[in-house]
Amino acid sequence: MAPGGRQLPNGEPAPAGDALVVAGKAARAGAGVIVRAPDWYPDFPYQWVSWSNWLSAIDQQVAAIKSAGDANIEALALWNEPDWNWPTAAAGMSFNAGWVKTYDEVKAQDPSLPIDGPSLSYFDESFMESFLSYAKANNALPDIVSWHELNGASRVASDVAAFRTMEASLGISPRPIVIEEYATPTEVGVPGALVSYIAKFERAGVQSAELAFWNHYGTLGDLLTDTGGLPNGAWWLYKWYGDMTGEMVDTVRLSCSAETTAARPACGESLRASPASPW
Repeated sequence: MAPGGRQLPNGEPAPAGDALVVAGKAARAGAGVIVRAPDWYPDFPYQWVSWSNWLSAIDQQVAAIKSAGDANIEALALWNEPDWNWPTAAAGMSFNAGWVKTYDEVKAQDPSLPIDGPSLSYFDESFMESFLSYAKANNALPDIVSWHELNGASRVASDVAAFRTMEASLGISPRPIVIEEYATPTEVGVPGALVSYIAKFERAGVQSAELAFWNHYGTLGDLLTDTGGLPNGAWWLYKWYGDMTGEMVDTVRLSCSAETTAARPACGESLRASPASPW
């Protein structure tokens, strides 16, 4: 949540999850933090006030981030799910125009602060292409490109591939991809479901991804139990994953003919591995 924000996550009685409070704890675990600027507001969907109010909120957030000096603040996300949650009528302009206005405000306060967006609720090719084209034309491209994968892991590979093709076609240098929210409400906390996302994010070259916050605050996206905050099965999945070192390998399966099937050593050698990228 934005520093000094008033977001009430999932029914909490008081604001919780201030990015600058969380940042120190995250740093001790080797984790980075992305600040979600519109969580300055208490409600979701966000209730627009005015441009002067919004730009003042941006100024206060950027000043707080600069003052804190946390080295693990990775970016400022300018909005959340604008494909359905941007107040075009109240703001008096499209999201694309509002993005540029907000982007320019951030960069005027701190040119070095990375900016993350557009944080779509899902990968919408038409929306993304319009956004990137407009942002490029107005010198306001995000440093990190983001969207959400909340409907299962099946689209991860095709969405990333479609984005990379679009990025190249628009003449935009490759950007890190962050999946800011992933997994359905019934998948969080379930290792068998979550391992599929991890594998797909790795293969697709996603820089980082964050579990969606569907349920109770303080359970790390349902990796801890509600009672006592104890690690559950999904926590151990991420623990084991985080402990892995070495290099990823690509595997290629070679088909075995009927004649060689009986020769188990020959057929057993049909899996070969070659080094890929380091972890």
